[in-house]
Amino acid sequence: MNNFTKSLLTALVATNVLASLGFAESTDQECIPEAEYSFILSKYKVEKIDANDEVVKTYSPNDRCESGAFGTYMNAISYLYKLPKAAKIPSRLQTLISKEGPAQFFEKRIANIKYASQEAESCADGAAGFVSGWDDPKDKIMYFCDLKSYAINTPLAASHLLVHEARHIDGHRHVSCERGQASEFSFPACDKTYQEQGSYGIGVGYFFYVYKSTKNEAVRDEARSLAVKSVLINFIKPPLNITTGAIILGEDNVVSFSDGVETFLGSFENDIQTMYVGSDPYLFFKNGEMASYDFNGHWYLQKNTWVSDYYKNLSQGERDTLLDFKSTVFSSCFLWPQYMRCTAGKGIFKEVRFSTINPVRFYESFDIWHKRYQILDDSGKVYVLAEDFEDMMSESDRDYHTTKTEFPKLTGFAMLENGFTYGLGKDGFMMRREPKSTKWMRAKEFKEYKFKKLYPFMWSKTLEDL
Repeated sequence: MNNFTKSLLTALVATNVLASLGFAESTDQECIPEAEYSFILSKYKVEKIDANDEVVKTYSPNDRCESGAFGTYMNAISYLYKLPKAAKIPSRLQTLISKEGPAQFFEKRIANIKYASQEAESCADGAAGFVSGWDDPKDKIMYFCDLKSYAINTPLAASHLLVHEARHIDGHRHVSCERGQASEFSFPACDKTYQEQGSYGIGVGYFFYVYKSTKNEAVRDEARSLAVKSVLINFIKPPLNITTGAIILGEDNVVSFSDGVETFLGSFENDIQTMYVGSDPYLFFKNGEMASYDFNGHWYLQKNTWVSDYYKNLSQGERDTLLDFKSTVFSSCFLWPQYMRCTAGKGIFKEVRFSTINPVRFYESFDIWHKRYQILDDSGKVYVLAEDFEDMMSESDRDYHTTKTEFPKLTGFAMLENGFTYGLGKDGFMMRREPKSTKWMRAKEFKEYKFKKLYPFMWSKTLEDL
């Protein structure tokens, strides 16, 4: 199986690291509707293959109740055909999806679907779907892996996988990201531009199409949210006037974005204990509430998620002393001065205690596939914890591997679009470094204001106005 591309659903996984959006309809159901399944089989040759890529079965109408993820993919194909025609899409956002229509786009490029077991070598790394035959696109083959994943647990998310992968048939390959959250991924996860309409461009175009075509408010919200996240992380040159800067939490409970010019993002009466930025910015209030920002000028309270429920149920003392929070694909952790608690299953947390280190915050690595947690110590050292959670719990912090941060006197830093770098000092004052300089100075534009947290961030007013 040569010349294939695996989709690890970077944009989608990054979007739902906290699994808290709770959008949309699940794709799980016992059987695919008979008429819809028969229609799919009339359009596509659907086969099951073993670990050696040998066909062991050609699907028939009798297989519409197939177990595993099969129904997820079949329902996703059906979803493409059921989408209404989109209203007029702004010219700067148009793609082949808006020109051809989602179902026709997919049908033009894919004729044969092969459903592989998770034991297949090509599925072993967590791939959900991929295509083969870049050098010979006439094969028009798409492979699906028998993978159950929250990253494709809605019709929109699953159908996005179809159009994203189908675009690879046309020869479009990903490139390594140069900045932002995806720059530390161990695999290429970017297109150069939106305008070239690679797989990420087509995927974002598909989200815009759905956003403009559906009247279902939950699906519209999901489509907009997924489009925004991909725009922010999956392009070397992002569209919609995106600029690179810093999101900053002030001691006065004001959140702002700065790329050299400060933009107000929110002010709160309730005290904010800490801020975490993953796919979205998240605020942790001392009263036990959580809120997230979805790039539309509003903050939304997080309710009935296992993270928000756990945080709300902490004692007031624990909330008042919380240093930081971090979430990856594999787990989520809360950090305190003497210990941290990490998920060991949905809603179940286990504790790791420290005896020698003095944590300041989690040291940021934006690779959500990175299993190792890193902790920035007050000394400027970075302590790297064990990859396996059980090993993490059993080893002493005296045994942690250590590295040094680039700027040991800072608790966070962010490079701006204009070449300057902002850094947050341990005393809470904002520092600034000029392009090509190694010297840090107080950022006079922030006067005597102090800040709690700083993260690299990308933002634009054009994006918020979508």
